Amino acid sequence: MVMSQAKEFFGKIDLKPVCKLKSKITLLKTVGVGTSIGYGRSFITSKETKVATIPIGYADGLRRELSNGGMVHINGQKVPIIGKVCMDGFMADVTDLQNVKIGDDVWIWDNENIMLEQVAKACNTINYEIMCTISDRVPRVFIEK
Repeated sequence: MVMSQAKEFFGKIDLKPVCKLKSKITLLKTVGVGTSIGYGRSFITSKETKVATIPIGYADGLRRELSNGGMVHINGQKVPIIGKVCMDGFMADVTDLQNVKIGDDVWIWDNENIMLEQVAKACNTINYEIMCTISDRVPRVFIEK
């Protein structure tokens, strides 16, 4: 079906996005002004910064286009991805988060606070391509309601 044809169905069928992608914080470290984060020193801190390391990267399907600009959702707040997305992980600036700790959930998208469509737009692609690139390394959990 062509997208222009699909628009006639909007609002007539109660469909909701259900797929979510999350990881967890595995390391927290506070670094000083002028510290480089990630490959190629692509992000340099301008203030003392609390950095979270999250173990999901481009080998898992997290697109490198999110480097130095993408957002993730942690403890009720959006925080920026800093530095380049690495093969097996990325870093986020959690300086302004209260009570952040190792093990906290990190939502790449949850279709409530960060929509898959927003992630796709930031990567200059479509949501289907993002979904298709999530690797087999990422466990799937199916929940019945």
